[in-house]
Amino acid sequence: MGRIVGLVVIFALIISAAMAQEKMQASVVHDPPPPFVPDPNNLYSFPTGTAVAKGDPWLNLPPIDFAPPPYARYLKGLRICLDPGHGGYQHLKGYKSTASGYSEALMDLDVARYLREFLLKSGVTVVMTRDGDWDLKKDYSEALSARPMLAEIDNCDLFISMHHNATSNSETNFPSAFYHAFPGYSYSNIDLGRAIVNEIEYWLRLPEFAGTGLYSDYLIYNNAGFAVLRQAKVPAILIEASFFSNPDEEVRLKNPDYLKREAWAYYIGIAKYVRDGMPKVELISPPDGILTGKEQKVQFHLIDGCPESWGSKGTPRIVKWSLNLTINDLNVPFEYDETGGILTYRPSQPLQPGKYDFMVRYVNMRKNSNIPRVFSITIQQ
Repeated sequence: MGRIVGLVVIFALIISAAMAQEKMQASVVHDPPPPFVPDPNNLYSFPTGTAVAKGDPWLNLPPIDFAPPPYARYLKGLRICLDPGHGGYQHLKGYKSTASGYSEALMDLDVARYLREFLLKSGVTVVMTRDGDWDLKKDYSEALSARPMLAEIDNCDLFISMHHNATSNSETNFPSAFYHAFPGYSYSNIDLGRAIVNEIEYWLRLPEFAGTGLYSDYLIYNNAGFAVLRQAKVPAILIEASFFSNPDEEVRLKNPDYLKREAWAYYIGIAKYVRDGMPKVELISPPDGILTGKEQKVQFHLIDGCPESWGSKGTPRIVKWSLNLTINDLNVPFEYDETGGILTYRPSQPLQPGKYDFMVRYVNMRKNSNIPRVFSITIQQ
């Protein structure tokens, strides 16, 4: 009896709320205010170039308590490969080191170790290409190939190569994230790099700000790029956190607290990237990658990768207009069922027997791109 009474009360409240909404009227009606125009005598002062002056409040390091944000819980279960750069070469005098002899290899490794601890406490399995002054192979070229290969062998979700930069101009000091080739090569690389470099910019407060902070590795090695990025099979980025050739930065980099702060910037960047989702594509049909018979149909399941929530109960959170399907690098038309996230390809003319490489690209509602994967489909007679 009590349950019935309770249901009646709830129903009555719903009806009352609906009726009240219909009768709601504003108590006062008035025209909107005129546009608010900036006062030229009361504006923020911004630098005219690409660097702030010494003494600018922006250079003051923000407080840090190393308390993980709630969204860092989405890191749990991931496998991340950390690649602290230039191990095995400390015996070479002056090799990638500061004027006082402080080796980049040491600062890279220290930051990676701090980052490893943050990730481990978040439930991440951490794979490291080194944990001392060594490389994976004696031959330099072989070592460059072995490092991203390690990430593939250990089924890592991300590959992050960690570095510090140098230049002949001692005033230069800004963070950079290098992606391979061009923006469309692998969108997810840029998503990861953007998330990390934005946090480094915030937490380290370097004097220079370099536009997007994202750069193609072709700028360093024309039409080749960095081997560790070129040969990576998972989302991969190479970070140059700051310039150790800057005297003030060299002093900071010798401070363990500063290196820990840098690692925290990496950590928060990675956590924000993962929170925005890691979209993935699954092949539905043909499940074995082999098409036979007269009807040629290929279907994929598109996963938005966003964390589970109330909003995930509806259709996949995928930006429909971002969808792109290529076969052997040529754009082709397709059908998309947005209620179930199913992409279907039916050729207008039967495909000839042979092997075809399919790739689907898209972004989710948080604007993270799907992790690229080539699906090889074989057409048999």
